[in-house]
Amino acid sequence: QVFNKRENTAVLETQADYYARSGINIISSQITSGELDSMLNDGSSTDINLVVEITDGSEKIPVSIKIERKLASYQLNIQATYTKGNIEANVYGRMIKSSETNKWVFDGFYVK
Repeated sequence: QVFNKRENTAVLETQADYYARSGINIISSQITSGELDSMLNDGSSTDINLVVEITDGSEKIPVSIKIERKLASYQLNIQATYTKGNIEANVYGRMIKSSETNKWVFDGFYVK
């Protein structure tokens, strides 16, 4: 029973990590495409908090997103959090604004 409980927890933790990574991928795609330009270019340095939904079969999975930005900065730090019961995953990604194209590009995941 102990083994089965550990295995089940490991599967749920892996699934939570994938959901959080998917949240980062969705937000970074929206930033790259310009969908969030009005929020990112409003001149403030306030963090942006959003919720994205990941579709898993017919289930909608909510993932909380926090975009940290600073005034006149060419970097965005993104935190995605997925929580279900006592399982929680936090994943971090970074976006950089290219000086050549003046567009946001995904710089990868990182550990905080």
